[in-house]
Amino acid sequence: MGRLVGAEQIREVPLWVGRDRLLEDLRDELLVQRRKVLVLVGQGGIGKTSLAVKLLEACGVEVRTQRLTSACAFGRVVYVRVQEGLSFDGVVSELARGLEVSLSDGMLPGQTIDALIGGLQRSHCLLVLDNLEDLLAAGKALSVEWGQLLWALVDRSHQSQVVITSREVPIDLADPRDMSGIPSSVSVRLERVDGIDEDASVELLRKLRLRDSEADLKWVAARVAGQVQVLTLLAKWARKPGMLRQRPELVTADAKPILKVQVAKLREAARELLKRMCMLRVGIELQGLTFLRLYQDDESETGRFWMAAEIQFPVEFEISEIDETQELVNELVNVSLVDEQYDEKSCSENYRLHRVIMEFMQAEYALELPELIKSVYSFYRSGTELNKPKTLEDLRPLLEAQHFAFQLGNYEEAETLVYQIEHYLKPWGHWTLLQTLYKQLVDRIPESSQPYILQRLGSRERDWGNWNQAETYYRDGLKLAEKHKDRSLIAGITGQLGDIERNRGNWDAAERLYRQYQQICEELGDRSGIAWSTSDRGANELGRGNIDLAESLLIRLNRK
Repeated sequence: MGRLVGAEQIREVPLWVGRDRLLEDLRDELLVQRRKVLVLVGQGGIGKTSLAVKLLEACGVEVRTQRLTSACAFGRVVYVRVQEGLSFDGVVSELARGLEVSLSDGMLPGQTIDALIGGLQRSHCLLVLDNLEDLLAAGKALSVEWGQLLWALVDRSHQSQVVITSREVPIDLADPRDMSGIPSSVSVRLERVDGIDEDASVELLRKLRLRDSEADLKWVAARVAGQVQVLTLLAKWARKPGMLRQRPELVTADAKPILKVQVAKLREAARELLKRMCMLRVGIELQGLTFLRLYQDDESETGRFWMAAEIQFPVEFEISEIDETQELVNELVNVSLVDEQYDEKSCSENYRLHRVIMEFMQAEYALELPELIKSVYSFYRSGTELNKPKTLEDLRPLLEAQHFAFQLGNYEEAETLVYQIEHYLKPWGHWTLLQTLYKQLVDRIPESSQPYILQRLGSRERDWGNWNQAETYYRDGLKLAEKHKDRSLIAGITGQLGDIERNRGNWDAAERLYRQYQQICEELGDRSGIAWSTSDRGANELGRGNIDLAESLLIRLNRK
């Protein structure tokens, strides 16, 4: 029996109509044509994820029982739902878990990609990357590492296959030398997912229990262009025959008109909760929704929310408060405005908005976004007292708190939180996520703090062997450290510039920099720095073959 990884992220498709022929064609692409990469591209709410899930079932995956059937052609299936806030390192961790690939601390991005491709070479695997658009901007990967991984899936030799769903065509699937940005049709099939046809639209509306006449349903189908999410929303709103004909302005392929009416029909408390959820990047549990529902940014009454954020400790709620939140959430789930998903790890339901609804709510309440962000930030801030986190998911409250602090323009707080995050990510080897956070902050924090981030950016590039880029960051940091007379930092960066020259084989330049490093440390009385600079000088002499001098420096170091 094969292995299914990521089943907890797969959403069951409650209704399926209109795409059986396409489904059969795509199944043949994977099982007969053995196309390396299949990309399902289409607008939000058109049904790309549902199509991907049904394709899994057609290939031998039992979604309900979370297992592979004996007839499944793949030895393992790995499903990863990409979402905003999930880093390259986070996705890589999921892929490595699914492929049973060991990733060691400090691996460079290229080495990590090599390891993943090795896993795809060892077994016939089906990899699903759902919702990839959150990692793209105008079709281009947001990070170099993501671009390299996407191209490796196409270019490198392996016996596995990949299904991607995205609103945009991922440009990085094309050969970097090809200026057109169009992937090769030999290895990649781009399938534009359009709306379902008229007959299928009518069938779907019937299954959603609309009792309108056949003529009225066909009229609706023609106006919405088979947009599945819009059809679902219309069916939830129009419970009586003829209602849609009476409001023709609502029946379009754009979800906005019907969402306006649907949101307006909600109870005020349900509408307020929906509004407060629209900034969430990941799903949260019922207690988190209760925090958002009841949050007030002041110290009145018990001041428990304000205090929880200050002391970074979760709020305790009354059972009646949780029950009221559950009632409101049920109302929102029933009208298809909120997605509900079971989290096996926490043994609880997680809730989030469908992407189409999130974008609508953010546009509708644009003027209130700063306050909405503040409430979400306070929620995550209240949960940042961590208990021995071991995974990125354990670190999620801290990562989200940092993100929303940045969104609020509270850059010094965002910087402080990055240093807390760094404490965990460095030993875990999540360098690319750290690099992304550093780059995001460096131009936003006070100038006196920038050298510390520039130094970290330089160290990441140095560890990846990018000497020129590392030197640029170090020299920019050194210039600012000198401007602000931060002698300890000047010493450290000078020594790191020495490392760059030593790695290049420029022994004399490295020696000069190490001596400067050592002199500053001696003036500061920094015994640790003196030891490190002596060790560096010894390594430098060893590199150029002066074994006796290297030995004398190391002996001197031991005596100290």
